[in-house]
Amino acid sequence: MQKSYVVSRYSLTSFDRHLCLKPPFLLWFVTVFLARAIILPLVVAVTSFKGGGNGDTQHLVAELVGPASILPTLPAFLVFYALIRRSPGASRTVRWIWAHGRWLLSAAALLDIAVALLDPPLMTGKVAVAVFDLYCLIYVLAARHVRDAFSDFPAPADPQT
Repeated sequence: MQKSYVVSRYSLTSFDRHLCLKPPFLLWFVTVFLARAIILPLVVAVTSFKGGGNGDTQHLVAELVGPASILPTLPAFLVFYALIRRSPGASRTVRWIWAHGRWLLSAAALLDIAVALLDPPLMTGKVAVAVFDLYCLIYVLAARHVRDAFSDFPAPADPQT
């Protein structure tokens, strides 16, 4: 992608080995938070294979992650996948997901707010999640570094090399 931001705004350490703007740590955190209904069960499953999980952990995850929380997670999980696959050899699909990442994360945050506030009973924990979702939404839409990171992607790998 063409750089649509002022490069001098960022230090040299803000760029990766492909000379693309690195996604900020908070963007990683927000993406994982919004994709938690898929990522958390995956982490628990992996740790249980290694002997780290038990029935209590799986029960806790089942309580935290309900069927209603899957829909808001899907757009954020796509962005998480694109974050992991962000390289010159990435497919056109990954590049499309990345280019639309701000809007996918915004949709995930809005859907998560709706689920938290509309799924009875309304508890303090759900309100706290909705408030953090609102923070995530504002951050993704307002932060210049996030906008610039989503506008940058490593150039496709040259097949001639």
